[in-house]
Amino acid sequence: MLQLKKTVHAVYGPVIEEFPLFAITFLLAILDVLRVIHGGIINHYIKIGQPQKAIEYLDLAIKDNPTDAQLYNVYGTILEEEKDFDGAMKYIDKALELDSNKSEFWNNKGRLIYNKAFMLEQESFDLTGKELALKEKEFVDLYQQSIPYFQKAIELNPDDYESLKTLKSLYYRLYSQFHLNQYQELYNQLSN
Repeated sequence: MLQLKKTVHAVYGPVIEEFPLFAITFLLAILDVLRVIHGGIINHYIKIGQPQKAIEYLDLAIKDNPTDAQLYNVYGTILEEEKDFDGAMKYIDKALELDSNKSEFWNNKGRLIYNKAFMLEQESFDLTGKELALKEKEFVDLYQQSIPYFQKAIELNPDDYESLKTLKSLYYRLYSQFHLNQYQELYNQLSN
């Protein structure tokens, strides 16, 4: 990217000095094209199951555009797929820090916590007694921690079917009939 900027300046330097407004518009257009190219490459590597290659290009894209919240969100999603929950949380949190108005980001944070709880619950199947009680407390606490993130996602986007579906499941799982009925009604409206 830096080499491209140097080349553009070397070739278009006189034009930039003569017509600065044109030059700024031109350079912004080039940067937009590069963002699209980066995004396409990242998506390609995700689709073909090469997350490490996607991460390499995400690192480059973030370096070029450190305020693009979507890049951090995608990074977090890839790390979640790789079962790196702590790393994923760091990137999802950064996405939310940069743009807290995207229901997708809130849903992803809730899903990350939910999935961590689900994995702990799966690990508890062979436990008994005190071990089971301790593990159950841990995953139930995580399930409860995920709820506000799904609620925020729905607040920002009332048509967020995935968040509604997950909340319905959470309230069923946590035996909260009042909340289950509340979100069941919204869920039924969207699924019809």
